[in-house]
Amino acid sequence: MEKEVSLKARTEHQYPFIDQKSPLPIYIQIYDFYRDLIGRGVYTLGDSFPSDNELTANISASLITVRQAMRKLAEEGLLHRVRGKGTIVPLPRYSRHLNRTAFTRDLVTKGFSLDTGTLLLEIRHPDGQIQEKLRITSHDEVFQIKRLRIINKIPSVIHYSYLPLNFGIPKEELEENNYSMIRVSERRKIPLGHTDDCIEAVVADAEEAQLLNIAIGMPLLKLSAQTYEREGQIIQLTVGLYRSDLYSFSLKIER
Repeated sequence: MEKEVSLKARTEHQYPFIDQKSPLPIYIQIYDFYRDLIGRGVYTLGDSFPSDNELTANISASLITVRQAMRKLAEEGLLHRVRGKGTIVPLPRYSRHLNRTAFTRDLVTKGFSLDTGTLLLEIRHPDGQIQEKLRITSHDEVFQIKRLRIINKIPSVIHYSYLPLNFGIPKEELEENNYSMIRVSERRKIPLGHTDDCIEAVVADAEEAQLLNIAIGMPLLKLSAQTYEREGQIIQLTVGLYRSDLYSFSLKIER
């Protein structure tokens, strides 16, 4: 698993040398300097940026000029001002369309790096809520998979999959690191039907906050999905806990 991105403030900053004889306006020199640093990854996603007053104190420029340069960086989406935190390099946001099933594939196609860490693989008797959603009894067993998805080196989603053992999918296929129901269904010629999705707002507990590198109590988007095969049997329940500062969901309704 790749190293998590630190959201702590930087202890050292770099400041531009201002060429007073240059034909370029001073605010453009400041803008160019920090745009280059952000582009080269010196300041990375979530890093705190020097304040306007700090920049003014360390370079030969007025507060108005500094703010002009920072405003230009913000207009291009390279900086974001957060109340109580100052200026930061903004985290990316991902929009997931609920009508599409290939969200992970879409991210890779768009150039995002994607890593998945498997946290838990076990056979267990499910609790009452899982039993109800899978329409099974307390005597039935499920295969549970718990994974952490990391996008562009940022822990973004805690993902759970629950599959009834009585459906007959071999344990070896479920243990594959790149497991997905779509691939399993194609390989085993299982005709998939529809999916019922439910979105809820929840808050992160201590374990979830540690895994996602966020504060305890931070809002999360919880997406639960029941997958049916064509004859109407539920063959999988998935639950994803998505960082609300990184994700939004959309749905297309035909009229």
